[in-house]
Amino acid sequence: MEYFHRLKKQVLTQTLPGRYKERLSYKSLFFYCFLGTVNLILGIILSNTYSQITEIEIPYNNNESQKFSFFVPKNISGTVLFYIKIEDFYQNHLFYAKSLNYNQLEGKNTSKISSCSPLERTDGTIIYPCGLIANTFLQDGYKLFKNNEEIPISTQDISWSSEKRKVGKTQYNLNQIVAPPLWTPYEEVPNLSVNYRFINWMNIASFSSFKKLYGKIDGLEKGEYEIIIDSTFPFGKKSVFISEPSWAGSKNFFISTLFMVTGSFIITISFLLIVRKFVRIIF
Repeated sequence: MEYFHRLKKQVLTQTLPGRYKERLSYKSLFFYCFLGTVNLILGIILSNTYSQITEIEIPYNNNESQKFSFFVPKNISGTVLFYIKIEDFYQNHLFYAKSLNYNQLEGKNTSKISSCSPLERTDGTIIYPCGLIANTFLQDGYKLFKNNEEIPISTQDISWSSEKRKVGKTQYNLNQIVAPPLWTPYEEVPNLSVNYRFINWMNIASFSSFKKLYGKIDGLEKGEYEIIIDSTFPFGKKSVFISEPSWAGSKNFFISTLFMVTGSFIITISFLLIVRKFVRIIF
């Protein structure tokens, strides 16, 4: 029994031979201080960047033709991003997200489209593109003007290459297919492989509030603008969202605040541990 008491005392006083974890060294503490400083500086840089980004949001109603005026507060050189923001629309719902056929999207002449349920066929004729996702493709019209001169909204380079590869030119003939119920009836077979807005739409959003890149504008001058919207999409709350691009992406003060709070916390804890270690050495 005395042996176990002695062994216990040796373990608790760390006199028993073996490997024991050392207290944090100064190097470790200064590393954490450095890490916290990096987080804090990055948060400040992001916050400053976001505060300089120009963003304009214009909400509009469903199933109406509307005209809005808005003001651009400064000259924006380079590319300006034109998004459509949608809220209260759940693209991530399992039943909705599964309603598509990848073979058909790739351009194959296939009749096996059961995965598109409940929108596979109309009166026995194949729907192209089939499924709920394609059927709800947003096809509202937007025209942007300054001084009565229309400003083009380009679709060049608005889709990722990986997403473009998922959609090919179809092998269907016009007499084999019909348009989805919410689309305009076809006069010719659509080439969806070059419809980059459709390709972006088929990339499922993770949340009920999301933005889809509709196009790009080659710079905007400071001044008054008008936008005419022809709304045919009957779902969700919609807005036109015009944004100045930046290296940090869209404006997101949550991220910058998170970096600053995390950095401040790490620096504070590291400083307290350094003081504690220094006091122990003195006394």
